[in-house]
Amino acid sequence: MSTQQIQVKLLRYKCIGCSYCVSLAPEIFSISVSDGKITFLFENAFDDDTIDAFFDSSIEPIAQQTENICPTGAIKCIMHKR
Repeated sequence: MSTQQIQVKLLRYKCIGCSYCVSLAPEIFSISVSDGKITFLFENAFDDDTIDAFFDSSIEPIAQQTENICPTGAIKCIMHKR
């Protein structure tokens, strides 16, 4: 039986700190206090230009919405079968 996961990649170097993503998905994203750019709510690597994480496919609808609303394309979502 295959399961799906979604990989959410944050291209932080593109982020302008508008926080649309945080408004849509505060359970996934936050804005770093150190540089004002997107990060994962649980992530401590604020200074990395690109960070990614894998989530259960149940967050796919909200992840896709954040990808679509981001004005700079700083969020990328990729589905994976396991």
